Amino acid sequence: MQTCCEYLNIIFDLKRKRNSKYSLRAFARDCGINSGRMSQYLSGQRLLTNGMIKKIGTNLNFSDNELELFLSLYKKDKKSIQIEAHLLKEIYHPVCFHILSLFETENFQDEIGFIASRLGISEEQAASYLETLEKSNLIKKNDSGKRTLCYDVIRTSANVPNAELRQSHKLSLTKIIELIDTVDVKDREMTSVTLCVDPILLPKAKKKISDFVEKLAVSLESGRKKEVYELNVQLVPMTKPIRRSL
Repeated sequence: MQTCCEYLNIIFDLKRKRNSKYSLRAFARDCGINSGRMSQYLSGQRLLTNGMIKKIGTNLNFSDNELELFLSLYKKDKKSIQIEAHLLKEIYHPVCFHILSLFETENFQDEIGFIASRLGISEEQAASYLETLEKSNLIKKNDSGKRTLCYDVIRTSANVPNAELRQSHKLSLTKIIELIDTVDVKDREMTSVTLCVDPILLPKAKKKISDFVEKLAVSLESGRKKEVYELNVQLVPMTKPIRRSL
């Protein structure tokens, strides 16, 4: 199963197996939408939206796990881009990604002053970062001059040494350190644990962390988008390897 369309077809097929007389019209009715639109969703002619997925899930009494799976497929359906190394050199600063996320928040205003105020940066910085994002083709202006996102999902490389990505991580962590003293504890979560591990288990641990972060991101973004948050999980060795003599 790869897409929302395929998942919706599976649900429809299961209902038809239980009742051979179950029709497309009946399925659309149970989902709370008209049959014409349902036909488009099932055929893949029209993509499901985040809101429509939640509406269907509510009307069909999806469990939390079923809805989370449906939303995760929606996340994969969205238009995405893999940031190459040469582009990351231009947009490595975390504020670039904060601005991109800010576009998705409720009541977003495409104004330099608004963006600067929301992110706590100067208007000069906001204008500069916006210009960089436009030149990088990550945002564009429509016919009315309003900036819009070019991609729904933006990914960077993983498990590949990259100086810009390291610098981006450093800047993110530095900003988080600054915010520890100013952000109310009810608005943040910071948990750490010190443990002894066998390095041979690290590939499995990294995979689990990656899956957890993506799953949590899908879950959090399924609600109303009001604020921009940054989610970081660190697993870093505190000891130096023992060098054995030959």
